[in-house]
Amino acid sequence: MRYMYVLLHTVIITALLFGSVQLIDAFSKTLSPSMTDSTYMWDGQTDPKPYVYSQTIPIEGTKYFELSMTMDVGRIRPLLWRINPDDCLEELWINDVSVQHPGIPYCEINNNNIVIYLEPYIQTGPNQIRMRIQHLSWGAGAWIGAADNDPMLLLPKLAIALLILLYGLWQFSDFKRIPKNKSSY
Repeated sequence: MRYMYVLLHTVIITALLFGSVQLIDAFSKTLSPSMTDSTYMWDGQTDPKPYVYSQTIPIEGTKYFELSMTMDVGRIRPLLWRINPDDCLEELWINDVSVQHPGIPYCEINNNNIVIYLEPYIQTGPNQIRMRIQHLSWGAGAWIGAADNDPMLLLPKLAIALLILLYGLWQFSDFKRIPKNKSSY
């Protein structure tokens, strides 16, 4: 009887662990912003062209271009943001406010990116992002998203690790030990 109880308990706890991990993972995905209405315009042009977010912009002969997009974020959002310009981020505006950061202007070398605390500039809902970028070689474009070391992204990962640790401890606890002679139960 005890053997069946332990087996049933193990199945239930395993299902709860799996469901919890799925919920935490789904929550962490809600932290990612959505990008819409992206356009770019090279210096000297008068009409912005549509930009497929995170794709390469066709080179059109000048050195500077402006990239604009709408970034929609929720109430719970990252605090640290990673910006990867191709090639140099000269200026950054969020909701028509110039972002003042000692790392701007910033030139991307070897696929590095700049991590910036943008909480004072970001609001819940749509945010207008505008970047002035200097093009030096090859493709052109930019990417903005949550930094890998952002606390809001690390908390769900830490919660999953803690759940797995607790599950492992429970698996090896005294509760699970069943004597070899099951006939006494």
